[in-house]
Amino acid sequence: MTKKILIFIGLLIISFLVYSFLFKKSIFAPGQNSDVVLVNNPQEYMVGNDSDEHGCIGSAGYTWCESKGKCLRLWEESCNSK
Repeated sequence: MTKKILIFIGLLIISFLVYSFLFKKSIFAPGQNSDVVLVNNPQEYMVGNDSDEHGCIGSAGYTWCESKGKCLRLWEESCNSK
């Protein structure tokens, strides 16, 4: 008898976990789901949209080298001389 009860409880737990996983989006009230981010201006948050005054994209590792007059990655190329 106790073995049947344990199997029943186990099946209830598994059913609840499957239900929670499949219907995760509908369980949360609006604004509580951390997977969804709403932005007013998507261009502000676009990856790679962080160029400086010289056009160097910092998120890609580029910095301005005054002596060479170009954007470069310091681990790929030295900024010492032309």
